[in-house]
Amino acid sequence: GLLLFQGNTVCDDGFNDTAADAICRTMGYTDAIDWNDSEYIAFDIQDNYEIGLDEVRCGYGDWESCRYQTVHDCDHGEDVFLTCRGEDGGTDCTWDWGNEETMHCCNHPDYHYESRC
Repeated sequence: GLLLFQGNTVCDDGFNDTAADAICRTMGYTDAIDWNDSEYIAFDIQDNYEIGLDEVRCGYGDWESCRYQTVHDCDHGEDVFLTCRGEDGGTDCTWDWGNEETMHCCNHPDYHYESRC
């Protein structure tokens, strides 16, 4: 689902599998199953958010190894969508980490699309 950091979207510039794994692990999951940008998957709800992170680059699969910028050169077509792997398989949710470690998951009322959990 749509990846949020402190209530803002995350741009795909610099984002890769290592960053995806680091974020999933930070939220208590084993790793990332998949991630992509929203070039072909855009939702009107994204316009309600600012873009908060850009150029996310991680040295290894731990958030402490990551560097990022809070100034961006992105549009919402570059928002990251992330699927994490839990102990019981995949979880496709809208994540908001870094905001008191909360996450919005699976048909959250603020989102108008189906998620699979």
